[in-house]
Amino acid sequence: MQARNKRERTAYHEAGHVISAVQLGVPVIRATIDRKQPHFLRGRYKQSRDLAIEHLVTVCLAGPAAEEMVCGPITDDGDAVDLRMARSYLEPHYPEFTLGFQIDRLRGAAERLVHDAKPKIRLIADALLKHGRLDAGQIYALVTRAPRSARLHTASMATHS
Repeated sequence: MQARNKRERTAYHEAGHVISAVQLGVPVIRATIDRKQPHFLRGRYKQSRDLAIEHLVTVCLAGPAAEEMVCGPITDDGDAVDLRMARSYLEPHYPEFTLGFQIDRLRGAAERLVHDAKPKIRLIADALLKHGRLDAGQIYALVTRAPRSARLHTASMATHS
């Protein structure tokens, strides 16, 4: 599926950040696809230093990975801010000459994560397209909800008891 417009690309991009954060245990505050400043906002994240850095960089790179997975190559530098942020997380902890390798390694992790979470990314992107903004409660409710078929089966069983 190729995205039809910038708003749709942005929704998939932000959904990639959201789902990777949720799956890696990084607190989510909100996501928006507001035209002025689309963004994903995370909360304070406490974890062992090495794990925290890897998770935060993976979250940075999962936005562009999700956008490219669904919409095709990014040609407008829509990943520039994410790459700068990923690099800023890594710079204090890795020698300069290894940063490219570290980013490539974690980009691969982000790509695998978004590939495995494609249905949830579509769910969040659709909600962002419909509402424009999602807060943490809305995000966690969408991500943790049971598939519709499972809810129907459970409801059916309850009425026949």
